[in-house]
Amino acid sequence: MKFQKIVEQYFSELKKEIKVGSTSGEATMELSYRTSLDNFFKNIASNFDSNIATILEPRNQSKLGRPDWRFHNIESMGVYGYVEAKGLDQTIEINISNYKKQIERYLTLGNPVILTDGIDFVIFCVDKSIRKFSICSKPINWENPEFDFNIEILFKVFFKNVGYREISENQLVNEVAKRAKLLSIELMDLLELDEDEAESESESKTLNLLKELKVKAQHSHDKTLSNNITFAGFISQILTFGLLYAHRVIDKSLSNPKEKYQKIHDFWFSYLEEDYTNKLIPFKTLVTELKSELNSDLSRLGIWYDDLRRLLAHIQLSTDQISIPDFHELYETFLAVYDPKTRFDYGAFYTPRSLAFYTTKLVKVIIENQMPQIDLKSTAHKIIDPCCGTGTFIEATLDSFNLNPSSSIIGFEILPAPYALAHYRIAMLQEKYPENIKIILTNTLSDSLFEETKIEINDSNLSLLLLQEQQSAYHLSSAPLTIIIGNPPSSDSKFELANEGLIIKKMLEDFRPSAVGRTGRQNVQKQLSNEFVKFLRWSVDKAIKSSPSVFALILPSSFAKHPSYKYVRKFIAEKFSNLWILEFDSDKRTGADDVNLFNTLQGRLLLIGIVTDAQVIEKSINYKNICNLSKSQKISFFNKEVDLENWTKLSLDDNFAFKPSDKYNLELYTSFWPITSDKESGIFLRHCSSLKLAPTHLLVHASKGQLKRRSKFISKQENDYTAIKDKWYSGQMKPPPSAKINDNIKIRLDKGIAEDNIYDYSYRPFLEASVLLDEKLLDELSNLGGGGTRDRPEIRSAYKSSSVFGFAVAPAPEDIGSTLHKFSSFCWNIPDNDLSARGNAHIFCNYFPNYKKSKNWNSLLKSNINEELVENLKNILGLESSEMYDELTFYTYAILSSNFYLKMFKGILFNVAGAWPRIPITTSKLLFQKIGNLGRTIADIESRDYKIEGLSTQMAELEYHKTKIGIDSIQFIGKANDVIITLKDLKESVLSFEVSGYNVIKEWLKMHSYPYYRKKMESTEINELYTLIAKIEIYQSKIMEIDIVVEEILKNELLEPF
Repeated sequence: MKFQKIVEQYFSELKKEIKVGSTSGEATMELSYRTSLDNFFKNIASNFDSNIATILEPRNQSKLGRPDWRFHNIESMGVYGYVEAKGLDQTIEINISNYKKQIERYLTLGNPVILTDGIDFVIFCVDKSIRKFSICSKPINWENPEFDFNIEILFKVFFKNVGYREISENQLVNEVAKRAKLLSIELMDLLELDEDEAESESESKTLNLLKELKVKAQHSHDKTLSNNITFAGFISQILTFGLLYAHRVIDKSLSNPKEKYQKIHDFWFSYLEEDYTNKLIPFKTLVTELKSELNSDLSRLGIWYDDLRRLLAHIQLSTDQISIPDFHELYETFLAVYDPKTRFDYGAFYTPRSLAFYTTKLVKVIIENQMPQIDLKSTAHKIIDPCCGTGTFIEATLDSFNLNPSSSIIGFEILPAPYALAHYRIAMLQEKYPENIKIILTNTLSDSLFEETKIEINDSNLSLLLLQEQQSAYHLSSAPLTIIIGNPPSSDSKFELANEGLIIKKMLEDFRPSAVGRTGRQNVQKQLSNEFVKFLRWSVDKAIKSSPSVFALILPSSFAKHPSYKYVRKFIAEKFSNLWILEFDSDKRTGADDVNLFNTLQGRLLLIGIVTDAQVIEKSINYKNICNLSKSQKISFFNKEVDLENWTKLSLDDNFAFKPSDKYNLELYTSFWPITSDKESGIFLRHCSSLKLAPTHLLVHASKGQLKRRSKFISKQENDYTAIKDKWYSGQMKPPPSAKINDNIKIRLDKGIAEDNIYDYSYRPFLEASVLLDEKLLDELSNLGGGGTRDRPEIRSAYKSSSVFGFAVAPAPEDIGSTLHKFSSFCWNIPDNDLSARGNAHIFCNYFPNYKKSKNWNSLLKSNINEELVENLKNILGLESSEMYDELTFYTYAILSSNFYLKMFKGILFNVAGAWPRIPITTSKLLFQKIGNLGRTIADIESRDYKIEGLSTQMAELEYHKTKIGIDSIQFIGKANDVIITLKDLKESVLSFEVSGYNVIKEWLKMHSYPYYRKKMESTEINELYTLIAKIEIYQSKIMEIDIVVEEILKNELLEPF
């Protein structure tokens, strides 16, 4: 039949269907023409190629993210594309924008999509091109239509490509991940339904089966599967990687897509493939349980499964891609598309191959040199990776150790995707899957690995198989375990899995201080909820029970020194005879510019510990650091021969740190006064972190006028989020999210401006801004959820008084820089929480109210200085109490600012929180007053009000979008990336000046760039910039004067703490 006849016939049938549907009122405009449209597509398809199959999907598919029609080739099984049908409007052309997101989702499947209302046809191609055709014009003239037969062009494009697709392994995983994500979303939607909400018998069957599987899986496999999102992802990944695994393992010589399609389908049910499928019991069990659904043309699961099989049947990979895939990269690719958040929540960062092989070689050398009672070659041993990921350590173990054939290499993994990739890795290493390798899909931290799971007589077949898998995991992980090795997940996100059992939770108590010695905050110890700590506790327990044994784990570098892990280190140091710590990646959050192996901000170290029954003459803790090496140099280091030479021997300090620190005069430092302390006399009585504002750039601006103007614009109801973002936030890194600018926020902004609730704000070191502080506005932002906003009524109450001032101290100097630098800044105004780069700067003021612990809070200001100290100094120095409160504040600040002081006591000051600095207090009136006066001077310099006369500027006005700071210059760059002007001959020491993790000049320039300032800088602001440059130079000279006086103070008599 010619194309023209096909169109005319379709129009005639459509006319009848529309008329019948409209007359009876029993069909929607979308459903009323589906039969005629289906016939139209079948006629067109056969006109192009008799091998084109047209599949009309079940009607409810579109609701959950599947197109209405799919077209594929019967011979090659390749998919041409999809069609999505919408209701017919007989007068108005179809509105593409209404369906844009839906079509974009379908396009991720990798084929063109046609959107139609029965008259208008729009083709969306994978290259993002869009073309529209119409059978006739609208309003439709049903009696005498003028047909446009150019619509044939659309179908020529649509049916142009099908056949084998030669793509890379990464591209394939990318395609598969898109489909896995779509399935996960569909499953989530299904699981949210009640049984009586099912729209068909088929949907009801699918729904009931999924819910039954969910109950069984959470009971027999992993309790976290009780969560719908987790379970949907679990099923989606198993089905996806089950097919991907089948695609790799089946006969590589198959060239016929139809044959390959069938082989992939049969893989999990075939007796011939049991050597492979019996290794992945959870996959095989669940696929078998879902068999009827997966084979159904009516089931959503069946349609999705068939679609992915067709894709895989159509893929050709090179021999290298099949035999030597990069498993790390495959998993990274999958997560990046499927759900990047999963990686950060689970802390799933792969182990570089060179590091895994180095670790196994180092363990081998340690066993040979330190544990002669272990003979890996002659006797059987168990080696386990409790979090094996894609199996890197398993491969490295096979390569490094010459094991007895009866030995077992075991891997546990909780996520289906890496579990499948680990099996594929092992399957590819040798011709036959090694019998001594056992990789189990299990939750390592569950109680079932400490207590054998009981199997009930009435357990279903699915439960039985899953429970047997758990029993197998229990026996495999039972002592003795000779080597425990791996890279535990470590997440920086606030997400907590809480997937551990009661046993491991109880065991974590060994990693905490004794109950008597805990403060409220220590008792929480949030860092111990990180997954790596749980795996460490699991590994340590298994090693101790297996003596002689060795564990080797990759951990965050903060573990070596952070106070949160003090008692973890203490426990390990006491239980293990020898330890090795290799720190190889720096913590990038500190600003370190080292190049890391791991693609994460957290640094990384390797911790190895041995426990032995043999008598240990002397325990040793050995440390090595290669963080300063380039990436290629690190890889070269890992590939070299391994030995135990050139390690630094550590002596444990009070913090039980697993890394060396600079030496300092402990006896002298102990004679100083802590700036605050719960256990001994400190200088300041009360302190707290300051206001945390989120979103900051909704409430803060460098210009009071611009803050008011912006707030008024935002508060107007007619200005939507897009208008607000375009006018005030385009070009900013983190504009306020739309959720934080709702109608209630707009009302509070308006009232806050009307009531003039704008205050001066110590925003960053040397950078004062204006802030809109309205109590009800802060409450509203806090109630929105998502974190970020935190009021501090004590701080706001204190700074209402003009007599109050103080300084901010970063609680963890090592967290804000790769080297120790000034970690305090002065606050003449209400201070921001982020006065230190990693947040939670604590504020120490001369006057401060009691802490607010109830609604009936007395906000009355009172002295914040230790009265006993004041009385003693009054007698020694002959000063009044009122003078002492201010003088001690300036004095303390001057000491904290001294480079001499920082250098002398770097060993204790350069830490990661836990103890506040101690301050030497002189008994010399002269020296006390000198330091106090210098402290006041540098505090004054930090104020915006500090003026320098006689400065000459080169500009009358300036608008720039970004800057580039050189060694001795600042380039101001315009919107078109052009250099507007360059300030030259500036001092390097000024341009590189850092306080509390911030480059002072850089922060000022950022807040005055157009994306943030939103207007040109004029003479006042330009003069402020020149003043800042001059102020820093003066400031640095004053610090040198302070250094001289501090050196004198330390040579003379000190007032020691009481």
